[in-house]
Amino acid sequence: MKIFFRSRQWLRAIAIVCIASVFNMSFASYTAVTSWSAETAGVGKSKPWLKYTGLQTVDDSDYNFTKMLETMSDDERIQLAVAFRMFPKLKTKDFGQYGLQAYEHYADSKEDASDKRPLRPKTFNDVPRSVIQKAISAGRLSAEDYIAPLALKKELIWVSSHSVTYLFKSNTVDYHSLVQWVARKKGVPKELVQALPTFELEKKIVQKYFEELWDKLTPQQRKELLDKLEKQIGQPIPNKAAIALMGGGAALAALGATVTLTGFAFYTTMSVVISGVAAIFGITLPFGVYTTASSAVAVLAGPVGWILAGGALLGGLIWAQWPSVDRTASFIMALHVLKAHAFHEAGDLK
Repeated sequence: MKIFFRSRQWLRAIAIVCIASVFNMSFASYTAVTSWSAETAGVGKSKPWLKYTGLQTVDDSDYNFTKMLETMSDDERIQLAVAFRMFPKLKTKDFGQYGLQAYEHYADSKEDASDKRPLRPKTFNDVPRSVIQKAISAGRLSAEDYIAPLALKKELIWVSSHSVTYLFKSNTVDYHSLVQWVARKKGVPKELVQALPTFELEKKIVQKYFEELWDKLTPQQRKELLDKLEKQIGQPIPNKAAIALMGGGAALAALGATVTLTGFAFYTTMSVVISGVAAIFGITLPFGVYTTASSAVAVLAGPVGWILAGGALLGGLIWAQWPSVDRTASFIMALHVLKAHAFHEAGDLK
C-alpha cells in the first residue's frame, strides 16, 4: 500500500508539472503577450456572456450560469469540454482529416517525438481546437453531446456528485457553491471561502494548484525557474536563493513583492514560471504550438484545467473517483481563465 501511495504521489507530481507544456504552448513569448495585452486592454470588446457574471459577483444563479454558457462561442465551449476530457479517442481513419496530419506523420513515443514529428495525439482532447471544430462540422463529433450548454452542465453535475445521488439530481447548477466546495477541499481559509466573490475564489483555487506544482520541485529546479523568470521580465529578483527554499504559498507571496502578480499580469507572469518547468522536465506537446499573441490566453483554458488538476496521467486513479474535486476544479480553472481573458479584453482586468 505504501509503495502504491508513493507511486501515486509521484504520478500526480508529474501530472501537475504537465501544465507547463500548455502554458509554453499558449505563450510563445512573454514579450509578445505583454505587448498584446497592453494594446488590447480596455478596447471595450466585451463578450456577450459577461453580462451574466462579473469580477465581484456571487455566481449562484442557475439561470445566469446557463445563459452564460448559451451565449459563449462554440470555441469557448470546446475549451470547457476539453477541461473535462469529454471528447472521444481518435481513430486511425481520423488522421489525414479535419486538419490532422497522416497517421505516419506522428511519432509513436515521446522519445521519438520532435518539432518536425510530434507525438501522436490519442484523443480529440489532445488536438488544436480547430480540428475539433472541423470534426463537428463534418459530423464526426456531435455538438449536442459535447459542447451544448446542457451537456456541459450535466458533466459538471456528474463529476461533482456521488454516483448514486447523481441519479436524483436535476440539471440545476449552483456554480458558486461548487467553487466553494473545491476551495475548501484545497485548503483555502474558511473565511475567504465565505467572503470572496466567485472570480476571486476561482483564482485562489488556481493559486493552490500552482503552489502544489512549486512544492514538487527541488530547490535547484526552483532556482532555475527564477533565473528564467528574471531573464524574461528583464528585472532582478532579490533573494532568489531564499525564495527557492520556500514552500509554494510563501514563494508566491515573495514573488508578488517583486514581480507584478496583480490583475492580468498574474496570468502572464505565472505562464513564464510554468513554461520553465516544461524545459526542466523535457515536456513535449502532442500537438502544434500556438504562436499568435491574440490567442494567448484563450488557448489556456481547456488544457490547463485538467492538466493542472492531475488528469494528464491519473485518469485511472484520481479521476475515476466521485465526487471528484480535481475534475470539478479542472472545469473551474478552465472557466476562470476564459473569464480573465474576457474581462481583460473588456478593460475590466488591467
